[in-house]
Amino acid sequence: MKIGEFRVRTKIASLLMILWSGSAWGQTTSAEVTGTITDSTKAVVAGAAITVTNAGTGARRETVTTEAGSYVMPLLPPGTYRVTVQKDGFKPMSRAGLQLEVGQVVRVDFTLELGAVSESVVVEASVPLLEQETSALGQVVDQSKIINLPLNG
Repeated sequence: MKIGEFRVRTKIASLLMILWSGSAWGQTTSAEVTGTITDSTKAVVAGAAITVTNAGTGARRETVTTEAGSYVMPLLPPGTYRVTVQKDGFKPMSRAGLQLEVGQVVRVDFTLELGAVSESVVVEASVPLLEQETSALGQVVDQSKIINLPLNG
């Protein structure tokens, strides 16, 4: 093998290693909740306080909606969550029972109703498995399926 061929092969191998290692960076072990907050007239509500609470651990994360009325809560560990929205002059609202899986982006929009802070609206519902925020396709495999996989030999 000539020195020139060796250099070319070394450069190609280095490039392939860089590209291969970069593909692992796209893997994620967390989930994300995003959405838009509007009022009954469909006007966006800026500055609304968003609280996302993990039902299993009680861990809370908070954010505020942008001028466009949107919010994003990234890097949430998989689990069951409750999302609560509060804004002065509106009834607080919450949605419980949101099951987040690895790599899932769940959209949770709220339409706030005028009212006193002492009143609240609680929505108990499951989130559909359709992800409108990304074109990613994935599936969570539970432990029983892994254990029951056939082995060769």
